[in-house]
Parts: sequence; C-alpha cells; structure tokens
Amino acid sequence: YPYFYRRFRCKAGDCRHSCCVSDWDIDIDDVTADIYRTTDGPLGDELRRSMICRDGTFSFRMKKDGGCPFFREDGLCRIILEKGEDYLCDICTMHPRFFVYAGDFELAGVGLACEKSVELLLSDTGPLYFMEETGKSWTLPQIFHALGTEITEEALSFTPCTDLSYYKSLLSRLERTEPIDEAWTKRLSFLEKEISRGAALTETYKETVPASHLQRLYEYILYRSLEKTEMYGPEILIRYARESTDFILMESALCGDFPENIRRWSEQIEYDTENVDILLRVSKNKNNRPCP
Repeated sequence: YPYFYRRFRCKAGDCRHSCCVSDWDIDIDDVTADIYRTTDGPLGDELRRSMICRDGTFSFRMKKDGGCPFFREDGLCRIILEKGEDYLCDICTMHPRFFVYAGDFELAGVGLACEKSVELLLSDTGPLYFMEETGKSWTLPQIFHALGTEITEEALSFTPCTDLSYYKSLLSRLERTEPIDEAWTKRLSFLEKEISRGAALTETYKETVPASHLQRLYEYILYRSLEKTEMYGPEILIRYARESTDFILMESALCGDFPENIRRWSEQIEYDTENVDILLRVSKNKNNRPCP
C-alpha cells in the first residue's frame, strides 16, 4: 500500500464532493442487510423503507438528487451518528480503499475519486513508495521486478508532453469512454475546441506544478493499474499512465484546479473498469499517436 494509506481519514462534513451524493449505487452486503432488517426504533424503520432488493442483492433507494437517504445537510451520516461507523455496510466502510491482485501480491490503496486521497498524494514532494505489513518499503521499479518485469527508474521518469497532435489523439481516445455525466462530455468538447490554446498554455503551466507532484500522480496511476499487467503488459500500462497524467495537466492549464481535475478524471476513468480497458485497448493500437 502507498505509505500514506494509513493516514487516510474521511473528511466527512468538510468534503466538497461527498461520495454519499455521487449518484452511485450503494450495495448492502448480506450480513449488514440482515442487521438493518432487525434494527429497532425510528432508524430501523427508515433503514427498511430505504432498502430495495434486486436479484437477491440489497441496496439503498437513493433520493431523487442521487444522494444517500441517510446523508444529512451538514455532510454527516445519520447511521454513523446514531449507531457508529461499525454499523455501515461494507462498501461505505471501505470506500475509497481498493484491494486488487497482481501476480502473487495483493495491492491496496485509496482511489483518487476521493478528494482526501488526492490531498494525501500531493501532500509530500518526496518519492512515492509503498509499504507491506512487515514494514518493508518498496519503490515502483521494485514492485515491477517482483512481478517479473524489469523497469528502470529512468524509464519510469515522467516528463510532460505538450505536442498538439498528441493532445488531439488523447482527446479522441477519451471520447470513446462512457461519460459519467453530461459535465464530463461538455468538458471534453470545450477542451477539443481550445486544444491549440491548451497546448500553448501547458508549456507555461507545467512549470507551476511541482515536478514531484506530476511524478507521484503518474506513478500512482500506474500502480493502480498493475492488476492488468498480465493482460496488457507493462509498456501499455506505462503509456496509459503517462497519457492520463498529460491529460490532467493540459486540462488544468486551461481550466485550473489541478487537484480537482485529478479527482474528476478518477471518477470518469479509474472508477469505471470498462473505461480503463477501453483506453488500454486503444493504447495497444500502434496507429495511435504517442508523444514524440
């Protein structure tokens, strides 16, 4: 897991983009569903009214605005306030943590769709490294080595690319993904119209973002995709991570708010495994223009 993993704490009422109002499906695991169905009092009645069952799987009936029925106006969770965090269903307890397998390793981390995760990633300027339960630390090249692939630290060094044709190719690929919402589609349309200006602005903007932040973002996106090494190979994963980082940088040069653009990219791409696969499959096509 990334060394900052243990420092993660939900921002609760201080979060500007709460996962509780993200219009996501909130599945309720069977154990928690049984608990909710036998909970006494007004909260128990509300829990049962808010549960729906489809094909044997329980979930919450979300409000018309896409929010969880137990999310309060002050940004806090009614279930936690009345029963404690242990009363949450598994998906609410674990988000935004992820656990995936690559080779013989279980990789853990926190997804960048959560603004707190982005803050932790960008909170330091030193090298990104990873820990295991024994206390041993790992660099990304060492993890690749353990997975049977030799990747030099030089090969993993990120350098921004501001080539106009390259940016046009990036946007063309992203337009193939399934949009998370209308705002994402509008943002891609805006970037496409302003692509020439975006390429020019990025030349200057890249100097305002610490190189260490870009490097850490690039390595973390790559780490997050390691579960797909066997299917696509390290070169494709590296290209995907570079292109994703370049896109976020270019978007930030035009629209500002580098951390928020990381979070939105993650919502659109990282949290939709099919969209990740779309981009990885497209990257395998050698006719697609890489950065010169």
